[in-house]
Amino acid sequence: MAKQKSYSDTELIAALMRPLSMDDAVTFIYSNHYRFLAKAVTGNSGNEMDAEDVFQETLITFIQLVQHQKFRGESSVRTFLYSLMRNIWLGELRKRNSSRTRDTGYYEVSERVEKGVTEFLQVKEATQEVFAFFDTLGEACKKLLIQFYYQEMPMKMILEESGFENEQVLRNKKYKCMKKLTEMLDKAPIIKERLKTALRNG
Repeated sequence: MAKQKSYSDTELIAALMRPLSMDDAVTFIYSNHYRFLAKAVTGNSGNEMDAEDVFQETLITFIQLVQHQKFRGESSVRTFLYSLMRNIWLGELRKRNSSRTRDTGYYEVSERVEKGVTEFLQVKEATQEVFAFFDTLGEACKKLLIQFYYQEMPMKMILEESGFENEQVLRNKKYKCMKKLTEMLDKAPIIKERLKTALRNG
């Protein structure tokens, strides 16, 4: 059995752009990220079958974003996929709550995916200025605050991706980052208001 090819995020994006390397790239994503991504569903009222369905939608959406050069690399592929999968699943939950029936026909699924991608990209575009402001905090603070407040990742999941010793150390870091951000925003009230709007809509 051939050894599975390994990719860095940059290599993975490049592989998804080439038809000949697509299968290997998709296999890598499933093998290395599926269990982590499934928590976005199984940890929020979904079962394993739901997770598999949403993962397929997430993967298709991600490949489309990559091939249309909409993935900007502001977060890791793993984090981006989690956020995307979570958004798609929340959309599905809202739909289930408003109707007892669920049509899994091709056109309905495609429409849901398209709508989810559109909403996601609109939010990303609207918060580019806020993210640029985050750059002044330093990469560690920027990544942590975006993951926690914008992508709403649980602390335990952020800890899995970070190099922090434990959750308490991570929480201390978040507190210091927020304190620094608050001090900076007090000097930039316009950006402060845009940040509040972005976090509410994210």
